[in-house]
Amino acid sequence: MIELSTLSGGNRLVAVTLKNYSSEPQTVDFRSEALHSMKDPDWLIVRPKEITIPPGRERKVMVSMRSTQSSPGNRYATLSAGISQGRITIASITAEGSGLLRHEEPTWVIQDGRHSIQLPIKNQGDAHSVIDATLRIVGISGRNQNIDQSWGRWVMPQETVKLHFPMRGLPAGQYRLVFEVEDRRSGSRLELERGLEVPLDVE
Repeated sequence: MIELSTLSGGNRLVAVTLKNYSSEPQTVDFRSEALHSMKDPDWLIVRPKEITIPPGRERKVMVSMRSTQSSPGNRYATLSAGISQGRITIASITAEGSGLLRHEEPTWVIQDGRHSIQLPIKNQGDAHSVIDATLRIVGISGRNQNIDQSWGRWVMPQETVKLHFPMRGLPAGQYRLVFEVEDRRSGSRLELERGLEVPLDVE
C-alpha cells in the first residue's frame, strides 16, 4: 500500500523494490488499473514500465503521481507486476479528507467451534482509513479482559469491514462490552458500549 500526496508532508514519489529469487533472469512489466474500474489511471506514473532483474538481484521502480486541475480529489488504483500474483494499492491524495467511521451492531459469531464478537465498521469518508480497535470486556464481578484488533490493510471509502474479537476463557455471567475504534490516519475515534449475557462458560 502506497500513499502519494501533494499535501504538506506528503510524498509524490515512492521507490518500490522487487527481488528475483529465481535462478533465471525475470522481465517484469507493470500494469495499473483504477480501483473499481478497468480504466488506466492517467494520474499514476511508473518508471520504468518494464525491467529485467538478474537472478538473486534487486531492482527499483519509481511510482509517482500526476496532479491536474481537471481531476482534483482523492483517487485509488492498483499496481501489479507480471511475475507477481499480488497487487499494490496506491492512493493519490490531493485534497484534505479523512475516513469517517460508522459502526453497525456487534453480533456473537460461532465459526468452526470458535466464538467471537463481530463488529462491522464502515468508512463513510472520502479517504481511506487505517483501523486499530480494542474491545474491553468488563465483568460485573470485576473480571476484566482487553482484546486488541487491527485491520491489516486500508479500509477504502464506502467499504465495510468486519472486525472479529475472539472470545476465550470467558465464564458465564453479565458483561459490559466497550469498543474503541481509531483511524490511525486521521486520528478520529468512535466508541460503542453494549451489555452482554453469557449463559455458559466459553473455553
